[in-house]
Amino acid sequence: MADIPLGFLERLDDNRLVFVGRNDDEPGTLYLAFRSRDGVDTRLKVSEEAVLAMQRLYLSLTTRDASERLPYPETSTTWKHHWVVSDRDFEG
Repeated sequence: MADIPLGFLERLDDNRLVFVGRNDDEPGTLYLAFRSRDGVDTRLKVSEEAVLAMQRLYLSLTTRDASERLPYPETSTTWKHHWVVSDRDFEG
């Protein structure tokens, strides 16, 4: 059972949820999962270094002047409704 991430799950309502967990076999890696109100699951496997960067960036997003913000570095202006990084289902 060590290959299944274990963590904490928060249900936002009857459909939506957020999961954060770890796999003991992969130290330094976090598993994040989200379920939209339409039942679409998005799963991310990220390094703790990336999580720390997201924390810093979120703080910047909420505290720094909006004129300092940069666009995402891509040519497409359309965000996909979900990204699936892993086809493994998370056990909640």
